[in-house]
Amino acid sequence: MLDAIRSVLTSAPEAWLDAMLRSMPHYAIDERHEICSCLATVAFESREFTRLEEYLTYSKPERLVAVWPTRFYLPPDVPKLTRRNALEYTNQPQKLAEYVYGGRMENGPEGCGDGYLYRGRGPGQLTGRRNYRRATEATGLDVLGHPELMLEPETGAQVTCWAWRDHGLDAVDDDDSIAEETRKWQGAQQDLAARQRILDRLLEATA
Repeated sequence: MLDAIRSVLTSAPEAWLDAMLRSMPHYAIDERHEICSCLATVAFESREFTRLEEYLTYSKPERLVAVWPTRFYLPPDVPKLTRRNALEYTNQPQKLAEYVYGGRMENGPEGCGDGYLYRGRGPGQLTGRRNYRRATEATGLDVLGHPELMLEPETGAQVTCWAWRDHGLDAVDDDDSIAEETRKWQGAQQDLAARQRILDRLLEATA
């Protein structure tokens, strides 16, 4: 199966694919559809395991508004509720993370450093102190104290597989559709066609 998967995820580092396949059985991700669904989801999220940290260096303020429409505005619009001027957050990843993640997900208040420290990492983009804490408690791997461990294949793969089960995806990952997995994983169904193409190719290659 590994060679078949590599024929589809051609950009994925071998160390990450190996680690994912070793970790999956420990979290009952062991049937073909389950394996392919999990890999398709996290491979899309991480650009085939090549982008393992959340990208927060936005050079275009318009993109900030598109990603966080309730957080940012662009002049000549005026602030509404808690929205801030996107021009003040371009090319400032730490300031951005502190604003959008500060005071959420068990992170301390904006400016304390938690928002940036517990930014998205790993193939599944684990985010927030709460999720790092829960992953540490569940796996015994101290990603709460050492978030950078999420960038290492063995730790990142185990936490990602734990998160798959924790999100309840094991209940919906045994068919040919990735729609429900996507909804449970990200709370929406964005980029569904692109995700489905990866799943279709993996299922075909491993049949």
